[in-house]
Amino acid sequence: NPPAGVIFHYALADKPEGDVTLTILDAEGNTIRTFSSAADVGAKLPVEVGANRFVWDFRYEPPAALENDKPEKQDQKAKTEAYNALLALAVRALPGAYEARLTVGDASVSQRFAILADPRLTVTPEDLRGQFDLRRGIRDQVDGVHRSINQIRRLRKQVESWEERAKADDGQERHKNLIEAATTLKEKLTALEGELINSNADKPQPGPAQPKEKLATLSAMVDESDDAPTQGALEVYALLSEQVGSVQRRIQELLDGDVAAFNELVRATGLPTVGG
Repeated sequence: NPPAGVIFHYALADKPEGDVTLTILDAEGNTIRTFSSAADVGAKLPVEVGANRFVWDFRYEPPAALENDKPEKQDQKAKTEAYNALLALAVRALPGAYEARLTVGDASVSQRFAILADPRLTVTPEDLRGQFDLRRGIRDQVDGVHRSINQIRRLRKQVESWEERAKADDGQERHKNLIEAATTLKEKLTALEGELINSNADKPQPGPAQPKEKLATLSAMVDESDDAPTQGALEVYALLSEQVGSVQRRIQELLDGDVAAFNELVRATGLPTVGG
């Protein structure tokens, strides 16, 4: 059986010295997915001398990856599993006109192609568009959640860094305010992260799901069949989007308030400030 996706065949006369990319564009020329021969995880573009074959799985770009705050526990298998989970949230392309662009060094070749509707389905193009729009919205919400969490984790690491330096300083007492502010700020950052994602998902008793997990479940349910999304699915999406937006607004308030105040304390020591 042929693989599920668009099959591209291309030949290379010589082994490329640099990165080779395959870009998928929609009918308006917008980039919807880019593959690379230098990819660390996910589909990697083959670049052998002679004939090569690559399969695009119809999916758009997945959401941004979560930055692991415990990299020592993130081996290649874990990275691949995390990427596959992200890919499941990527929306599949609708029937229509597309273009593929292969770039090798300064040379680039393009090929137009079409994705045809499954003739066995009775669903209307409008229903498919409704499903596509909802799943793309879910993908964008998860992308925003991950970017917010990454920002929180980067901030927390920087705060921890200055806290450790202050504690190690011989004049630790004069850094008392900085140490206390760091403790409070870390707690607030961790609390906000916990409102977006279940940080205990790997534990035997993981606790309640948060918007990130609920959005992923909603995406999987909407993707179970080729139909227009139900009113219930649309309402759940609206509710989860508002919850995410509420947390993101409070993150911005924290940046404008506590983080700015912490930076003032850091400036008083003559050390560089933290940033997002």
